[in-house]
Amino acid sequence: MTRLKITSMPSQTKTQRVKLKRRWTFSGPDILGYLLKMCQRFLGYIATAAVVISILSLVIILNYTDNIQRGIVQRKKLDTKQVLNRPYLGEWSLIQKVTTATTMVSQHTTSNLSSELMAITPNPELDRLINASSKAKYPVTINGKYIFENPQLCSSVANLSVLIIVHTAPDHFEMRLAIRRTWANDTFYRKMGVARVLFLLGQVGDSALQMKMEAEFNEYRDMLQGDFRDSYRNLTHKGVMGYKWITERCRNAKFILKTDDDIVHIVYSSLTKV
Repeated sequence: MTRLKITSMPSQTKTQRVKLKRRWTFSGPDILGYLLKMCQRFLGYIATAAVVISILSLVIILNYTDNIQRGIVQRKKLDTKQVLNRPYLGEWSLIQKVTTATTMVSQHTTSNLSSELMAITPNPELDRLINASSKAKYPVTINGKYIFENPQLCSSVANLSVLIIVHTAPDHFEMRLAIRRTWANDTFYRKMGVARVLFLLGQVGDSALQMKMEAEFNEYRDMLQGDFRDSYRNLTHKGVMGYKWITERCRNAKFILKTDDDIVHIVYSSLTKV
């Protein structure tokens, strides 16, 4: 019979056991150092990722902004082409691309009016047709009176090129002042022609506001107030009052420009191109 010889594995020496124990045993400072190194690596990864994301975001934003700017430029070019193709606006409409309700009406002098036109007079019987309602609250402007006016506004000028009539609200003091100081001030284009401005107003229910309006009129003498309530529904009365005053007081103006107080008009271009 064969005998099996059993040999035991050589036992580890004391020194090897100590080294093995030290290999798997960590002290407190070692663990803290290991955690710090892991945190540093993790933070490094985060910082790298943040830098990459920031660069990508910056590239996307710059690309998006550039596309928007290109689109705006293309739209402006398209709008410019469309404006230039409009025969009724002309070249100077690019300067004044606003929603203007301004109309330029040719006004002949007294000497050019025919005898037939001079013979035409307002018919008071038409009042009933204009104010067909029996509950009409406002008088017809064609027979109304003026609260204040300056009859010499136009007659004091020998060669009046244009009269600017402006529909304005009673409390728009700053807007009227801005018009006087800027585009309606003919000192900026005196060599091209002489202009006068007339602000059209109606009555107000506030006595303090009325006093301010009268003080403004006494200072500038370029306002006309009619005997009707100043309201949106009475804009027709305001316009009729302006034209009525022109036929009575300002027949020497070559042109009449009708506009609102929120419009900027290039009078210089009108005088050179009309």
